[in-house]
Amino acid sequence: MQNYIVLLRGINVGGHRKLPMQTLRNLLSNNAYQNVRTYIQSGNVFLESEEKDSTKICTHIKHLILEQFNYDVPVITLTEEDIEKCISTNPYLAIEEDYKKLHVIFLNQIPDITLVKNIANFKWKNDSFTIKGHFVFIHYPDNSRNSKLSAAFFEKKLQVSASARNWKTVLRLKVINV
Repeated sequence: MQNYIVLLRGINVGGHRKLPMQTLRNLLSNNAYQNVRTYIQSGNVFLESEEKDSTKICTHIKHLILEQFNYDVPVITLTEEDIEKCISTNPYLAIEEDYKKLHVIFLNQIPDITLVKNIANFKWKNDSFTIKGHFVFIHYPDNSRNSKLSAAFFEKKLQVSASARNWKTVLRLKVINV
């Protein structure tokens, strides 16, 4: 069995795409996943699977949600090692103590280097970002609310699926998954 962290984008945000976590846990438990748990209402799922290919898990869960709820949502699957790597490589931890100003956008795959280079110099007010593998680390020194640096922005520019989490949630994903 392999432990996974599954991130869903756009679930239970602003009253849209309502998906009760108990219903989601039941759906996944009834479809080959074990020890299914959730954290808060915004689509953070912990589960175990015999499947070793995380891409297949993404595709399967995306299909289950589309079939059951008619929601087409990005699904990102991470391992414990992915979360540990994310936490240990955040370049903004050295300059920012306020975790409310730090976010990570998780990408479903490592983006094409040409697409990364195309946005490397993009600026939005005081915000900054660093792309490392399938993580986009973001520093919002003022406020993330009106920033152009969103999951949708990076999905469009990098041609990948994405889901964002604030730094506090990222740290909780590691602790809860243990």
